[in-house]
Amino acid sequence: MDIDLDELARQAAESRFSSAWDGCVMWAAGLISWHLAHHLDTWAPLSAQPGNTQTHIHQVNAVIASALHATAIAGQLDAPDGAGLLHVPLGQAADALLGDDALDNVTKASPPDPYLEPLLHSIPWSRHRRRRATRRHGQLVIEQARTVLTAHAEQGHTVGHRLRAVVEANYAVG
Repeated sequence: MDIDLDELARQAAESRFSSAWDGCVMWAAGLISWHLAHHLDTWAPLSAQPGNTQTHIHQVNAVIASALHATAIAGQLDAPDGAGLLHVPLGQAADALLGDDALDNVTKASPPDPYLEPLLHSIPWSRHRRRRATRRHGQLVIEQARTVLTAHAEQGHTVGHRLRAVVEANYAVG
């Protein structure tokens, strides 16, 4: 059975969601799938942290989805059905995760997802925490999310430009 990846990419481009946030979560997962398939070695610092690797991946997914969502909101690409999300600039989303403003940029997306919201808030962000290792974990999550977005931005300007790669990664995994 031959799979027509171009047709799958076309169908994915026509996907509509119950909210722009849900679309961001889905596209973030796709971006991560591709990145895990092609750049697994960059996940080593985060994988070395205490805890479950799947939880780390979910945390990175929450940060990427939030960065995509915040960027979509800023660019007025957050149509309720997620139709504008393919036009979200990946470099801009990656830049939202730079410096001291990273937490503000991530949280301004206000994820309305009952599963990801507590996950996002479980990441130890605070600069005021006494435990250095806990703070470091939060930094590693943000750094990994930025690494994923930057890798995609180097190969395509927008989420839509990376759509075929995401479909290929999801097909290879699934």
